[in-house]
Amino acid sequence: EDVGGSLNAWTSRDQTMFHARTLAPDVGLALELIADLVRAPKLDETELEREKLVILSELGECLDAPDDLIHDRLFEAAFGEQSLARPVLGNEESIRSLARIDCAAWLGEQYRPERLVISAAGKVDPGHVLMLAEALFGDLESKAPPSIAPAEFAGGIRSDRRSAEQTHLALAYRGVRASDPTAPALSLFAQAVGGGMSSRLFQEVREDRGVAYSI
Repeated sequence: EDVGGSLNAWTSRDQTMFHARTLAPDVGLALELIADLVRAPKLDETELEREKLVILSELGECLDAPDDLIHDRLFEAAFGEQSLARPVLGNEESIRSLARIDCAAWLGEQYRPERLVISAAGKVDPGHVLMLAEALFGDLESKAPPSIAPAEFAGGIRSDRRSAEQTHLALAYRGVRASDPTAPALSLFAQAVGGGMSSRLFQEVREDRGVAYSI
């Protein structure tokens, strides 16, 4: 941030992301910082306990936000007892029980060359980025990733009844693998049907009928 850039990270159900945005001359600095975060995190015990309190607060906010919670309930219904059904934030028990040794073990198991993608966009020289990547990540120990069973769509119904002025509904169908050649077409279809204010559902349900606030 001293050079006008930004550094951040996020987690989804099937990936973690460290990302930076800088001016072109500072791409090396950005990659170096990301490599330090991925390969040599300090995982200070005091900071870990403080971060757990932050996540517990976020968990409480999510439980009070039906428009967030409904997506967790949707995954629970779609994938049952499988790991994909678990919420990204975890639960109070899993958060409080997390220790530094657990984080270190997970990083050592998951952050392997076979599971790592480095991407860059904008005013970058691909050859230069590749050289930097090899210097910063080239000595990562290669190891077969842990076996993960393919997710199986189960289907079902979940409800979270509470006293409120709003009702939130979510509907899911079996889709295709991310590697399926028809996946881009499916993504385009979903966007046209319900993604954003120009979608068919938004125009029909919100604009024409006025029976919902958002889609």
